[in-house]
Amino acid sequence: MLKVLMFFLVFFPNDGQAFFDRIVQDDLLNSLHALNEPLLENRFAATQELLRFPQWSLPLIRNAIQDPNFEPIHWRLAYLLSMLGTQNDIPLLLKSASRAGSSYREKIWKGAAERLFWRHRRSNSKKYIISRLRFLPDQRQGDLILGKLLFKIVNPDNEGRLIHPRFDFWHVRLTGFLPMPYYWIEAKSDLEVELPLSFSAISGRKTLRIDMKVTEVGKIDGFIIRYPLKVPLPPKKNSG
Repeated sequence: MLKVLMFFLVFFPNDGQAFFDRIVQDDLLNSLHALNEPLLENRFAATQELLRFPQWSLPLIRNAIQDPNFEPIHWRLAYLLSMLGTQNDIPLLLKSASRAGSSYREKIWKGAAERLFWRHRRSNSKKYIISRLRFLPDQRQGDLILGKLLFKIVNPDNEGRLIHPRFDFWHVRLTGFLPMPYYWIEAKSDLEVELPLSFSAISGRKTLRIDMKVTEVGKIDGFIIRYPLKVPLPPKKNSG
């Protein structure tokens, strides 16, 4: 096979290169499927093959992540994309994390996004700006209050940032799950998010206090933003 490829490349350079590309891509596609092999040595060999030819394997990896037919091996592709990809692939990794199906696999996707972010990060971040943090109540049923939490963060940097917002709530008890995923903010852009929020008001309390804390994913030296907010709670309707 090698002699045939060399013959084509020497005497038919244009056709030979196209033929060579097809052969490599077909081989790498087989390697993608081999990532689901039960034997560790087969998976390892497939991984090495994909890492050896990044210019051909990277488009295949991106397509495979978005292809439901590759579902059993999606999380194994996270490692490969974190090694070969660019920061433009971070949104794809975060989208995959949100539908990973288990907390363990979600951590794999998030870890891949973090690894990719720090591989290409070039400068220290400037100050982020929280231009909006609001709670909009929809309805109150006794002590139960349902509404939306809205926030907007501005990134003035010349490169994108991977951030993790978190919230502390005071004077209330949360009654529902509040997702706190990673977010990617493009360079010189902003991020607007709306989250459902439900909680039970503590008797006698008329205000809700929210502390929003934002960290850059992978940093361990504290919060880059800390933003407190106090909002009045909707009044409790009298029965009858």
